[in-house]
Amino acid sequence: MSKISVESVIEDLKKHVLEAGNLVKNAVHHACAATLEHSEFEISKVLQFEEKINQQHSSLDHHCMQALAKLSPFGQDLRMIISVIKINSDLERMGDQSRNIVRILKDDFEKTQSLDTPTFKKMMDDVKWMVEQSIECFPQGNVQLAVQVLGREQVVDDAKKKITMELIERMKAKPESIKSSLDFILIVKNLERIADHCTNIAEETIFVMTGKDIRHKQDLF
Repeated sequence: MSKISVESVIEDLKKHVLEAGNLVKNAVHHACAATLEHSEFEISKVLQFEEKINQQHSSLDHHCMQALAKLSPFGQDLRMIISVIKINSDLERMGDQSRNIVRILKDDFEKTQSLDTPTFKKMMDDVKWMVEQSIECFPQGNVQLAVQVLGREQVVDDAKKKITMELIERMKAKPESIKSSLDFILIVKNLERIADHCTNIAEETIFVMTGKDIRHKQDLF
């Protein structure tokens, strides 16, 4: 195939990544809303989006396999296709984690207490920001934005630790809150894992654009 054909396929893969990413962004936003509002509507929206994410995951994997078989890519084109496969897996896992959050709420919907604290709201905002920016940085090849996403990961990790400690103290003071507190610890863990996948996408963006694998040496940036 000609170089133009390769470029056309790569652009098509980027388009599919963006479509899958937008589904994930919606799932995460609805999961956060469900956590704060205890809304059955928001829960149902997450489950709907997660099903679409799974469908997109299978479709994008198929496109990537076809591209590898037909194009015999090399250099940046090969890095791009390999990274799309990895990112596709990250996006599917982010959908799973959004589903996990609302299933926790749905399992004990009437009894789950709210975790309406500034730290928790800020953590959700940071995770949503990471999702939005990681989805944008890869199709754009925006290394600077990818680095910003990497920088936000520690903020989310710190928030997770702080919230977990707050919930442990709540359980000590109010034993009747143990069930809901443990549920929220799981919710916070799923949010932190979503942020981890955003970090993976940012790292793949840097890999594609620069050829540098910074997974274990982010100090390069």
